[in-house]
Amino acid sequence: NPSIQHQIQINKSKSRIYCNASSSPPADNASQIPSANGNTKDADVETTDDGYQKEGGLTEFIDMIKPNPIDKDIVRLSLPAIGALALDPIVALADTALLGHLGSLALGGVGISNNVFNLSFTVFNFLGMATTPTIAQQYGAGELQKASRTIARGLWISVIVGLTAIVALGTFTEPVVRFFGANETVLPYAVKYLRARVMAAPFFLACMVCQAAFRGFQDTRTPFLMSIVANMVNLTLFPLLIFGAKMGVRGAGIATAMSQMTLTIGLFFLMVKKGMLRLPDLAKPPSMNKVIPLLRTGAVLSMRTFSILSTVSFATATAARMGTAQIAAFEVTRQIFALLARLFDALSVAAQSLIPVELGKKDFVRARQVSRRLLQVGFLMGLFFMICLQVGGPTLARAFSNDPVVISMITSCFPIISVFEPLIGLVFVLDGCFTAGRQFTFLAVAIAMASGCAWMCLFATRALNLGLQAVWVSLNVMMVLRVILLGSRYFSPQSPVPKRKNGTVPVPVPVAVETEIMPTTSTVNTKE
Repeated sequence: NPSIQHQIQINKSKSRIYCNASSSPPADNASQIPSANGNTKDADVETTDDGYQKEGGLTEFIDMIKPNPIDKDIVRLSLPAIGALALDPIVALADTALLGHLGSLALGGVGISNNVFNLSFTVFNFLGMATTPTIAQQYGAGELQKASRTIARGLWISVIVGLTAIVALGTFTEPVVRFFGANETVLPYAVKYLRARVMAAPFFLACMVCQAAFRGFQDTRTPFLMSIVANMVNLTLFPLLIFGAKMGVRGAGIATAMSQMTLTIGLFFLMVKKGMLRLPDLAKPPSMNKVIPLLRTGAVLSMRTFSILSTVSFATATAARMGTAQIAAFEVTRQIFALLARLFDALSVAAQSLIPVELGKKDFVRARQVSRRLLQVGFLMGLFFMICLQVGGPTLARAFSNDPVVISMITSCFPIISVFEPLIGLVFVLDGCFTAGRQFTFLAVAIAMASGCAWMCLFATRALNLGLQAVWVSLNVMMVLRVILLGSRYFSPQSPVPKRKNGTVPVPVPVAVETEIMPTTSTVNTKE
């Protein structure tokens, strides 16, 4: 049996034995909380007898509107993440405007190709989701060499998968785009664009790893600044290649690929310069016993992604069956819903970055406080979005359509969408918490169950010929169930963010010694 140190803190009436390997015993019911300057200080944290923190209850929700020292870190990570998440769709709109001058056939072909590209690589989102918390926890624990090897392993997988995709999509381009709906008129445009863009597939996947690495090292500013540079390259090359070089949609694909390459290469060199990635770690291919766990995690997270995408797709198909006005109204409301989701996703990024660092330091109290504060901020953001949609809904609807029928349908959906926004804020933060705690299996199963219930509601909507409002109720059923399933586990002993005191190990029965001894503190070595 290994030898451990039992620290005994003694007062006049009783002493309690703590299983703690640190050099000094913790004060009874005391722990660490962040101070205003971001450090930690001793403060009373009430706990149960088995070492778990007691949550703040109603008082904590009342305090959510008050400034919190953790807010500085949340803002530091969230604002650049919001900028990066919002930048791509804005540039995509500009690209679409330029492509519009080539005609509707070019627009249709590029739209189909983009759909093929995005769906082909969505399943590899795990390269970012699994890498961020792993690196953040290693960074928090001071294991920088392990973090470098984790980055190198992800880059190797990205290159191998990307090269495979180039061969596969380059060889079977026509059958693939036909499967996604390309007819004879748009087929040439779709093929040209996809073959040009897919050349950047390894860079596209490697970029996920690079961005995850910077997030793990608590830096979302650098990826945001590099995204600005890359999108400037895109906006410069787009008109030059499309119209100047008269390359048409092929030029558009090359411009998009060059933009992706610029972003990935820039982030790669910055990682090396900052010491995040050691080139010797990249020179040696990872062993299969290191790669298989990541691929297994990827399979689990792919189920999560598929559950969400399939539910949204089925909701879109359900709205399309109702008529032209209904699908038009649904598309407008879906785009607004997606925009708000991107803003919420910045909080998920903050959770994936901040919480694992504290877990790596074994600072469970700080990690729990960060997660609770993020939940508060997510709820408050949801309330703000709810008010904005309720007040500005009619004006927003008229900005997207001139058709009175469509405007009426959009306006009727906004109250349903808005009322669920506070819960959606909690969903995104909880998603980030479970990613941070690397409880990927529970996360994927919970989302799959919630999506299954949403599918049943959508089937009922079709069978009963219910309106567009029922479609949005069905989608939000998925969100409500995600809150219930993830929230119940978050507040349980199996939480991805442990709620116990620092330096304690929860045990079924606490060990206590009732004795009268002089007030002193000692440490003894025992065998166990």
